[in-house]
Amino acid sequence: MDNLDALDHRVSVQVMQEDRAGRNWFALVLVLLLSLSVVINVLQTQKIIGLKAAVNFMKAEMTEARELRTGEAIPVLRVTDINNRALEIRCDETDRPTILYIFTPTCVWCTRNLNNIREIYSKARGRYRILGLSLSEEGLASYAAQHSINFPLYKNPSADGDLIKRLGGTPRTLIVSPDGKLIENWFGAYTGSLKTRVEEYFGFTLPGVAGKDSPESGDRTANRPDAKACSDCDVNSDSKGKTQTIDTR
Repeated sequence: MDNLDALDHRVSVQVMQEDRAGRNWFALVLVLLLSLSVVINVLQTQKIIGLKAAVNFMKAEMTEARELRTGEAIPVLRVTDINNRALEIRCDETDRPTILYIFTPTCVWCTRNLNNIREIYSKARGRYRILGLSLSEEGLASYAAQHSINFPLYKNPSADGDLIKRLGGTPRTLIVSPDGKLIENWFGAYTGSLKTRVEEYFGFTLPGVAGKDSPESGDRTANRPDAKACSDCDVNSDSKGKTQTIDTR
């Protein structure tokens, strides 16, 4: 009997130890799962915070752009042309309003809107001075030739104050009076109600934006003729890198 009791005791101890070990493993797995859950939640929270920060940045950028109000003075713009000559654009020393079409060569909607800008240049160039202002210099010369841009293009804009920062997204069209005051501030390609507004402003119909399958949709592989020479304004510049002022007469 004593031997049987001893055997039962050993078996009971072993079962208890195995049960305790099982519970320990279960607790360890539970802790690991909880820890993993905490890590995932932290990462998701950081991702959400990052997304919110990006959204807030975009909202701030657009808010700053909307703060360009009609009637405010547009400062002298320091730019370079396609040949890297330093120039100044003054909107307050001309006898006609200035249209500043602000774009980047990599902006798809800027490219799709080119048909409209060319139409404005063709029909309104006698009443307005029309200038393209690229916020990026990369590939600008080839872009101009590829898309047959026949209005003057400039790049690397800078100005006193925070005007360039407040331009926001592209494309953007600014119309400036002969005394240098902002008349219109249109953001985006000319579609829908904006297209109607632009047409009413100029008094003629625009062709609309190019479709996604058009050569003007941003496909840089299509062969295009060379850009036409600017006949809307004369640019006086020497080869010594001195800053000159665009002749607005």
